[in-house]
Amino acid sequence: MRNIVFIFIALLMPVILLAETTLFSLKSEFTNELSSVYIDNASVYSVPQEIWYILLSPIFYVKDDTGKEYYVFQDNQEGNMCDGYDLHFFEKEAGKFEYKNTVNWCSPSYPEISFNNNSKEITIIGKFISKLTGKVTPARILYKNGEVIKNE
Repeated sequence: MRNIVFIFIALLMPVILLAETTLFSLKSEFTNELSSVYIDNASVYSVPQEIWYILLSPIFYVKDDTGKEYYVFQDNQEGNMCDGYDLHFFEKEAGKFEYKNTVNWCSPSYPEISFNNNSKEITIIGKFISKLTGKVTPARILYKNGEVIKNE
């Protein structure tokens, strides 16, 4: 009997995990000196650039108690002194993604991200590296209501 229960649970786990997963398509492109990000084939973020560099990777997702979803994406740049680059904040409500804010993140450390459901705040902790001196300092970024607050 134990073997049958284990098999049932093992087969049910992917269904449970997929039920909580939000799937979307993510694409970035560079045309006419404009870097653009598309989520589910809708343009959600564009910035004038001389060269294309926005290659976003989702690094954080959470859904609050009201059903609103929060996403943090990070630029992936190769050939610079950062392990990652800018962090982009998006929110999704009623099935629609909306770009909210961007903060520079040039850090030798991967950002540690947490969410406070009561205050609806995203906290990011890590280390910044000075592009001029190479000095590493602790960093703290707070995101709330579409705004980014740096506490270095």
